[in-house]
Amino acid sequence: MHSRVTQIAALTLATLIVGAAVSYAQGPRWSQSELRAINSGDLATRSVEETRGDLDLMGGSSWRIVDASPTQAWSAIRDIERYRHMLPLIRSATRMSGSDSAMRVQIEQGQGPIDVRYHLQMRFDDATRTMRFRLDDSRVNDIRAAWGYVRIEPWEDGRTLFAWGVMADFGDDLLTGIVRPVVRRWMLRVPTTFRNYLEGWGSRNYASR
Repeated sequence: MHSRVTQIAALTLATLIVGAAVSYAQGPRWSQSELRAINSGDLATRSVEETRGDLDLMGGSSWRIVDASPTQAWSAIRDIERYRHMLPLIRSATRMSGSDSAMRVQIEQGQGPIDVRYHLQMRFDDATRTMRFRLDDSRVNDIRAAWGYVRIEPWEDGRTLFAWGVMADFGDDLLTGIVRPVVRRWMLRVPTTFRNYLEGWGSRNYASR
């Protein structure tokens, strides 16, 4: 079963990357309500839940304007050790191995008594300010599958559009009872928690960028 899940995850990851490349070339296809939310400074979200083979996936896409330059925002995305301050429910993020453009990162995530650890393969493209990630299946993980991306886009008045996409299967044990709605709610809030960090005390870490 594990090999089957791995094959499905690899296939869907490839589909995601191809789809994202097309989307970047053509521009985001926002609905009118999403565009209104973005222009008004609110969080725009597009949630998804679906089953692919053995995977029970949830996630989607979300966008928000950040009052910081794209250079500052991208510097923050590369600041792995401070992910615990800018991303929801993350207790620690530790770089384990790799280069500046491709690395393995261990994530510890949780709320209250719930605690999970997993490993992500992250790839950073400085030219497009895009970070793509996927679950590292060669390591022991507490979740079944995960992949997605962050993209930093220049916006008017020197601001930044933070684009986020994620799909994940956290496993049956984690998503029982009231936990599943909590996870679903927080998954697409990444642009908001990132904005709160970068527009708040975190701005001093990238003030000269």
